[in-house]
Amino acid sequence: VHRNVIFQCAKFNRRPQEGGEIVDNFVTALHALAEHCAFGTLHDELIGDLIVVGLLDSKLVGKLQLDPELTLTKAMHQARQSEAVKRHQTLMKNNVRTLHFEINAVNFRTRWQDDFI
Repeated sequence: VHRNVIFQCAKFNRRPQEGGEIVDNFVTALHALAEHCAFGTLHDELIGDLIVVGLLDSKLVGKLQLDPELTLTKAMHQARQSEAVKRHQTLMKNNVRTLHFEINAVNFRTRWQDDFI
């Protein structure tokens, strides 16, 4: 099948990370789009560039842009780490909320029992 390389490159260059999309899926999509773009030796560099401009995390994008020796591997590693940290922070916040709820429930039961004993 003959593909229009210009159209394929346009699709590649317009591909941002979608809301709720994990970094690995975003990078996989970029690799699939780049497959038909004839980037040659610039393949990894262009995917790395698009990761930097296409990520939803603006703080991470700023950090990546400050690295003069950024590679595709480093960009992916930092994006995965950032995603994992956010996931862990969410879990910790949820655990703290659950713990506070359980403590409040115990305190309520204790007060309720003291009133009727």
